[in-house]
Amino acid sequence: MDDDLTRWCERAVMLDVGPIVGYDRSDAESRRLNDAAKALERELFLAGFHKTRTMGAGPCDACGACAEGKECPTPEKARPAMEACGVDVYTTVRNAGWEIQVARTPESEYRFFALVLVD
Repeated sequence: MDDDLTRWCERAVMLDVGPIVGYDRSDAESRRLNDAAKALERELFLAGFHKTRTMGAGPCDACGACAEGKECPTPEKARPAMEACGVDVYTTVRNAGWEIQVARTPESEYRFFALVLVD
């Protein structure tokens, strides 16, 4: 296999938001995190890291067209979730030295994580 394909990313930046309590804050907080990750991706790209790519928290929330079964009007804003790319988020977060817990009740605190791959 081509070495460039087996070793696509040498570095990554993990971002998080939280603690969050209550599912009513979920969409706004994941959007805030995803927007921050995309802004970092852009800055890194402009700094010369042309293979930089974000994996966000949760499903794409750029516009809502996907949830309605419509064609994406802004594919340049869409980013996949880590889970959608086969990343085990719990293991990745813990391997980075961060804490992550399952939110067991609606009153439990939880966090969202995003990953910006840099090469």
